[in-house]
Amino acid sequence: PRNVIFEITEKNVIDDMVGFKTTIAHYKSQDYGIAIDDAGAGYSGLNLISDVNPNFIKLDMKLIRNIHTDNLKRALVKGMVEFSKASNIMIIAEGIETDEELETIINLGVQYGQGYYIQKPDSEIHPVKPEVIAAIYDMNIKKNRKHKLSYLDNNNFMP
Repeated sequence: PRNVIFEITEKNVIDDMVGFKTTIAHYKSQDYGIAIDDAGAGYSGLNLISDVNPNFIKLDMKLIRNIHTDNLKRALVKGMVEFSKASNIMIIAEGIETDEELETIINLGVQYGQGYYIQKPDSEIHPVKPEVIAAIYDMNIKKNRKHKLSYLDNNNFMP
């Protein structure tokens, strides 16, 4: 069950919220994961997140597209990352298509990502290309180095 994640979308209206929440609780109690898909695409996302308390929130690709050039999108995703830390819910960024988008979501602290840049969908599962893994690794090293230098600069430590 830990390897199975049920994705809930906002595309359909839930008429029986009590039954829905009971079903979700049943699967969570059996150690299945629950993800809210396309968060940010609909209008009831926050209520759905509050009602379900999922393991994952998948940010809609519209929030990720060109995030490196859009201050409002970066602020929204940064807020979701802070929320994820406080609520122990992991964030998945959908629709990563460029190096710049990937680097931006890594710098914002998004825990997971998916998209054409990482791997194109296929009927078979393929390993992620070594150059993509290397890029992710390098971006994380760069982010952590910046964070460490910023921390040292702001605290004026003397050895």
